[in-house]
Amino acid sequence: MINKFEKSTNPIPEGVMNELVDLSIATFGSGMSPEEVKRHIQEPELVFVTYERGKAVGFSSMSLSEGSFYLAGSVVREEKHKNGHYYSLLRCRVDEGLSRKLRNIKTTTQNPIIEHSLRNILDECVSEEKIKDYKITRKIVEGCYGRMLTKTRPLSKDDNLNRTYSVLRYERGDAFGIGVELLW
Repeated sequence: MINKFEKSTNPIPEGVMNELVDLSIATFGSGMSPEEVKRHIQEPELVFVTYERGKAVGFSSMSLSEGSFYLAGSVVREEKHKNGHYYSLLRCRVDEGLSRKLRNIKTTTQNPIIEHSLRNILDECVSEEKIKDYKITRKIVEGCYGRMLTKTRPLSKDDNLNRTYSVLRYERGDAFGIGVELLW
């Protein structure tokens, strides 16, 4: 089950917010204070939360701007990786952007799995005739995160994409800025 919270009409209840803060700190162990994590969750306009047996196991957020949407933070409980939660959350965000007829997707990432999943979802959208096609661009953003966000370097099922991501200096916090133009 996935719930959608929209800042302007359906804000995140305090109990859910506390659960998401705890989930973020447990997953990333980033040294961020609960207040910093909470601020990062509250900034985007939309937050999607996925549940298993009534407990939050992941969430993703997105920000909206004129003609575009930004795929912001996303966290899935580590033991729930590879269970389809991230893919479902990403699909919700892409579908939300498509329902609003937005033309561009933006994100930053160190993780080729994210780009691989995004490409798969966009291919599905083309097959489903929700969009005609899409174009992806990628640019290195040096020191974007200030450190590697995950314990180990993530790898996707796509060896070519993994080679592309191998140029990032993870220890410095490099990431790729990804831009997607949706062709309607």
